[in-house]
This record gives sequence, C-alpha cells and structure tokens, in this order.
Amino acid sequence: MEQELAQIGELTAINSDMFKYKERPYNLLLLTAVLILIASFFAFDKTLDIHLHDTYFIITMAHSFWIIIILLLIFWTLYLLTKRFLFSKILTWLNVILIVATSVFLVTISFYSNNYYNGLAGMPRRYYDYRSWNNFGFYDNLTKGVLVTILLLVLGLSIFIVNLIMGLFIKYVGEKSR
Repeated sequence: MEQELAQIGELTAINSDMFKYKERPYNLLLLTAVLILIASFFAFDKTLDIHLHDTYFIITMAHSFWIIIILLLIFWTLYLLTKRFLFSKILTWLNVILIVATSVFLVTISFYSNNYYNGLAGMPRRYYDYRSWNNFGFYDNLTKGVLVTILLLVLGLSIFIVNLIMGLFIKYVGEKSR
C-alpha cells in the first residue's frame, strides 16, 4: 500500500513539475493551444471571409483556429526537442510571448471582424447605405493589423532560430575547448 502511494506521489510530482512556467515558458504554448481549442467549439458555425483582390475565400473559423492550434503544438514540440540546446531563457520568454500574443490576436480579430457587416438575424443587408462607406477603413486597418501580427510572428521565429544557433555554437565551442 505504501509503495502504491509513493508511486502516486511520484506521478503527481512529475505532473506538477511539468507546468512550471518560470522554468519552462514554452508550456504556455500548450496552454494557449488548449484555450484556443475550447474557443474553436464556440466558432464552429461561423465563417471567416478573406478578400484578396478579385478572389473571395471563405474558411470556417474553427478550421482557422485549428491551424493556429497545430502551429502552437509544433512550436511546443520544437521547444521540447531543443530545450537543452537553447542559449537564453530571456530569448525563450520573448519568443513565447510573441507567439502567444500573435495567436491570441489572430483568434480575437477573427471573432470581432466576422459579423461586422451583418444586419438583423445574421442576414447581410441588401441595400446600400452611403453613410457606411467610411466603414471600409475598418478592413484596411484590419489588414494592416494582421500584417503586423504576422511580422511579429516571423520575428518570434527568428528569435527562436537565433537562440538555438547561439546555444549550439556555445555548446560546440565549449566542447571543442576541452
């Protein structure tokens, strides 16, 4: 009986050590992925409309959330595989914060931009109201916001690459000097 309790105690110690965010900030990526997965269930019947020049793409918001979840899980797995080679915990924190912030921003902006033009009962309006032409500036600002978000995500990825290369280089130089 005592052995079983000791094993249970070891398992709970392992589980409680797993989510120490100060030591392992990359676990925030997993937490964010779970929260976005929960949010995707609330957006299952909604669509995300993307206008590119003369092309009109319609994507289910749940699918776009799942893409973000898959990317977060890929980043989390990369951190699990490369955590012993990373150079700085500060660079790791910076990268994780950028990735989480951009993911949350993309999810939030897709929720708020979805029903901007809908009228009563979710039906699009069928008449033109010339006072609403100023509302097209919203879409321009939305496009700029998404572009800045994607650039921040690329910056976060480059921080990860720099962190990994510096860690590998210092480890290689340390082994070579022995």
